[in-house]
Amino acid sequence: MGIKVKKIFILIIIFTAFLLTNNGFTQVNIIKINLPSLVFKNFYICYERTREENRSVVLGLSYMPERKPPFLYLLSDEDIYKDIPDNPFVNLKMNGFSITPEYRYYTTAYGALRWFYLAPYLRYTHYWLKSDYIYEDDNKKQTDFYLKGRLTNICGGLMVGSHWSHKNFISVDWWILEIGIMSSNLLLNISAEDLKEDLYDIVEEEYTDYLGNFGKKAKFTETSDSSVKVTLKKILPHIRIGFSIGIGL
Repeated sequence: MGIKVKKIFILIIIFTAFLLTNNGFTQVNIIKINLPSLVFKNFYICYERTREENRSVVLGLSYMPERKPPFLYLLSDEDIYKDIPDNPFVNLKMNGFSITPEYRYYTTAYGALRWFYLAPYLRYTHYWLKSDYIYEDDNKKQTDFYLKGRLTNICGGLMVGSHWSHKNFISVDWWILEIGIMSSNLLLNISAEDLKEDLYDIVEEEYTDYLGNFGKKAKFTETSDSSVKVTLKKILPHIRIGFSIGIGL
């Protein structure tokens, strides 16, 4: 984790702790779970706490156990899940977490936890990546390749949603639309102990192809005789929808 990312992560924690303090207003506390994320084996839990009559703060935490990355095919025109010998993504696995503080403003006269709201948010996500695969050259010689890396995203934007709560006990939260800008940083380390002379050229060619349009922006650095580092930084639009249910505490 770089110095810049650490500072942003610390600021998120401090900001969230400040918002969750008691300000003299009678607070209502609700804990919710995002249902659509469960389909992708991503466990996302939200804690919402009212601050004023029409305002609340939310802290979202998610954890994704090790699995194949969802929507990985969007990176490339290639079929990256196709089981061919030199496919660097065929065995790719990832796991990670995210933290998302929000500040919600409820727009109707019913007050906090009732109907429509606007919510500026900031999200930090961190994923670990790993893979192993076999590279086969033109002479049919096979070499074991190993991949380790990380993907970090910092995203900020605005969410429009609707919340319904029955007696501050049963809660239904609909994230109608979340729009933001995301700074994404990908770092990969590829190694092959038995292949040294041509490793840089092979990695550059293979990963440029498989990452598609993203691969054209990647930077390749030879870190040793048997390893190459791939870095890719992108600014991307971010859109998300969701639906959660919860209970009052």
